Amino acid sequence: MVSDSRKGPLRVLVAIHSGGFNGIETYAEQVAIAGAAVGLDVTLLASSAHGAGELRSRLEGSRVTVLDAGLEEPSKNVVLAERLWPSLMTRRLASAIRRALGHSASRYDVVHVNRAALAPSLRPFGARLCVAGWFYPHAPAQRAIETLRHTRGNVPRRAVLAAKSVGFYLGDEEGYRASDCVVACTEVLAAQLRGQGINAVECPPPVRVLGDGSHEGRASTRSPNLVELLVCSGDLSHPRKNLRSAVLALPHLLELKPGREIVLYAIGRTPEALVDAAKSLPPGARLELLGPKAPREVHKKMREVDAFLFPSLYEEWGYVAVESLLSGTPVVAYPVYPFADMLGGGFGIVAEGSPNDPAAFARAIERALAGETRSDLASAAAARFGSAAVGERLASIWRNGDASDAAPPNGASRG
Repeated sequence: MVSDSRKGPLRVLVAIHSGGFNGIETYAEQVAIAGAAVGLDVTLLASSAHGAGELRSRLEGSRVTVLDAGLEEPSKNVVLAERLWPSLMTRRLASAIRRALGHSASRYDVVHVNRAALAPSLRPFGARLCVAGWFYPHAPAQRAIETLRHTRGNVPRRAVLAAKSVGFYLGDEEGYRASDCVVACTEVLAAQLRGQGINAVECPPPVRVLGDGSHEGRASTRSPNLVELLVCSGDLSHPRKNLRSAVLALPHLLELKPGREIVLYAIGRTPEALVDAAKSLPPGARLELLGPKAPREVHKKMREVDAFLFPSLYEEWGYVAVESLLSGTPVVAYPVYPFADMLGGGFGIVAEGSPNDPAAFARAIERALAGETRSDLASAAAARFGSAAVGERLASIWRNGDASDAAPPNGASRG
């Protein structure tokens, strides 16, 4: 149990869960669970009464206290304005936070914020303030360029999104400077922030998988010549996810070892781009659409396949990749951020050469099928990315400002 010598267990406020299902909302929930699991007194701040109720139901038995910030449902006009100007949403959330916490006599030992732009509004309520660091590189021009490169639509729409991305950068910059410590998801981002004079430490987001977490492997009735692969995304046709490239890699994979059968399963909505790419697949390779699935079903499928394919052209963090690793299934990715950092040490295979080359991606898949990854993948992933291990690491950061007394992030023992 982590404690403060004066007060007992550290009192931690994690903010803020806004009711969505994106990675930033998941992060707040999982950080709260991880902190409570290592004996801390954790409160998770939800934006609304409805969201707080759903969280209390999901977190029952986790020892996480859920606090409602009392944010009211916005009008359609407000929603539209906030989509165009993210700072408006930040202001509305900040006002709700001040109302919810301003009349409380409680002062937390640590406040941990998932959205850096909210850090200044939470500064008065904790002795230490930590913020999550997501986007790399932390620089306005590069952020706009990455947004333009990986979004779809006409020129005006893409220009608006690029302008929004610069607004997000400015919010991050203000939040990072207001914090005591930035908790960055990769060492690459942490090192860049330290180079800018910002106190930053690497700590991956905590992740849990549903089920026993063991790799189920091949069914006894499955042909030894059958290769089963998986892709997964909320939007299977999103250009940044680049899942079409996984389909285009299948003919190259057949050429590397003729005579086998390859099935690529796809979980998610809007599969049109994949279906179009699959029209040219040769005999022996096929695409099978599974539609949207609940997390438990996704994790079960991950445990059954030979490799998880993640051909994204950019990610801030790959939650679904970590879920695959925790399920004991290796990940194959292109050489783009953050996969060199995330998959190093035998956790997966990064394709060689330039990004978005289906032939190179096929060679990387073949390496994963040949066993060029850790044999103890699930347990090693749990030691690096799992909720319990990351909870200990977060506790050290909250107490010391670094992870000096936590296990190394790769799960290795100290020499």
